[in-house]
Amino acid sequence: MNITMKHFSKKNKSPVFCEVEGILPKRTQGVEGFTLVELLVAMSVFIIVLTLAVAVFVSALRSQRFLTKLMAVNNNAGLVLEQMAREMRTGYKFVGSASCSPLISFSNSQDTDSTGTGDATTEYRLVNGSIQRTESGAADSSKNGTVTLTASNAVVRDLCFRVVQYSGNGSPQECNPPRIVLTMRVGANGAGASVPDTLLETTVSSRILPVEIRNDPYNCRTQP
Repeated sequence: MNITMKHFSKKNKSPVFCEVEGILPKRTQGVEGFTLVELLVAMSVFIIVLTLAVAVFVSALRSQRFLTKLMAVNNNAGLVLEQMAREMRTGYKFVGSASCSPLISFSNSQDTDSTGTGDATTEYRLVNGSIQRTESGAADSSKNGTVTLTASNAVVRDLCFRVVQYSGNGSPQECNPPRIVLTMRVGANGAGASVPDTLLETTVSSRILPVEIRNDPYNCRTQP
């Protein structure tokens, strides 16, 4: 911007005009920054991205909790199933049914009663969504009693024991080795319908042959 200054000459006293440049800055042609429309668009995009990120995080958190609970229930159910199968492998004199039954009892070759002439009895049963183990007749009295095997976060909805002991022609034969089919359906306690139940099944054959049982209760030694 040019500024015109006026002064008087000493000789003729007439005014003389001159221009002085550079005293004031030039006017800026444009202003840098965001317009209101640009600001609204940026905020809208940010809100959309933030909403999607929060939704993904919440979904991942729910999935992690779901899997943790499901794995804990399945691990507990697997341990209980393995314990029952391990004891049945060394058991005999099974009291059960060829059809589905929620309880089973058998003699345990690992423990004898206090007199040393009989064997301890082990029983498994389903009570109010939990699997209970009861032992009686053990020489060590600390082993006698009832304990709950399943954890509080697991609920057993179905428990089925089938004792299969047949001869080749399909008739019952007590002198043949028994085979126990164990089936259980377990779910998460209080988890709601979103957590599916797990169906577990195993088949156990007793390692104790009926002919090897003390006092031969089935007279297997006298049979041809």
